[in-house]
Amino acid sequence: MQNLKKFDHVINEFWSDPEHFVSFMNANLFGGSRLIKKEDLVIQSKT
Repeated sequence: MQNLKKFDHVINEFWSDPEHFVSFMNANLFGGSRLIKKEDLVIQSKT
């Protein structure tokens, strides 16, 4: 169980960086073309 908590923390920290999210989405949705920019993102609260 402790390993899962550590994994969650690492993954959440990774995805909290807008550059990581934008890079992943551009690579997977647009074949690497940079159509989404981090300035285009809107941060939503978790609640």
